[in-house]
Amino acid sequence: MKKNGTKTLSKTEKLKLVKAKFNIKNIKPINIESITYRHKLYLLSIFRVLTDENFDKILPLNSQNIFKVLSPSRDMDKNMLDCLYTSDLICVDSISDIDSFQFDDKDCKGFNMEEVSWLVNISSDNDERLQLNVCFRLIYNDLTEFFPTSIEERNQIYYFIMNLALNEVENYLQFKSIELSYNFKVGSKTSMYIYQLLRYLSVTEIYSIVDRSVDEDYLRNSRLDIKSKEYGNTIAARLLEGGELAKRDEISLIKLPRNENLERSELSKIFYELIHNGLDEGFSECPLDYWNSNLKSCYVADPK
Repeated sequence: MKKNGTKTLSKTEKLKLVKAKFNIKNIKPINIESITYRHKLYLLSIFRVLTDENFDKILPLNSQNIFKVLSPSRDMDKNMLDCLYTSDLICVDSISDIDSFQFDDKDCKGFNMEEVSWLVNISSDNDERLQLNVCFRLIYNDLTEFFPTSIEERNQIYYFIMNLALNEVENYLQFKSIELSYNFKVGSKTSMYIYQLLRYLSVTEIYSIVDRSVDEDYLRNSRLDIKSKEYGNTIAARLLEGGELAKRDEISLIKLPRNENLERSELSKIFYELIHNGLDEGFSECPLDYWNSNLKSCYVADPK
């Protein structure tokens, strides 16, 4: 008796499934007036990094034609795209490389976030879907000319600057670990401790604590036998303790420059330089202090 095997889809069949599943005409466009400030920051950064000279769609995250850094970390890059995708502000381009999609014997089951290209799904007041170049112009003008003043938007911006700084530190920590050739993946505990340090220290100051913590953890493990080695096991505690010592002025911290291997992100440049006419305060200043002293007032309505 002949066994039933799994059907192998032809390329033509796969293309039909993808076009049916990711047909942008089936998704209602989002009115540009309803887009949040944070989403506009994401969109403008993506337009400036993940586009080519045609300027008509968003390139895949892993495209060879990208020459700028979108955000401080690849995880944040993917989170930005996912955030816009789940909000229907961007849609998967159905003519993306067919190998970017996953199939079973009769359906398209999903796609690789880093490999597909994207279409903008934003409309004007008459519900007409806007071209990418028009969205760029409108969002650029909005971000550079107006500050939102609702409590909800203000809270989103505060979260945004803290998250940007958090990803800067996490990415540097990952870089240092790789530099010493040992495996360490940042988890919830380390992220929470770093977030706590960012309430009174700058990214550049935490850089020096990261250097010390990683070096000490590496040396500790180098003295242990192979079975006992657990690289990264003490990093979270060392980071927090180092920050607390610095807060009490019991140790001094060197303000390190940006590492030449970790280029500053377009997202940081847009927020601090383009919108706030600053420099690199997201790196050089404590984000909480800078928010309270310089940024918060921009997002508060003038008293009538």
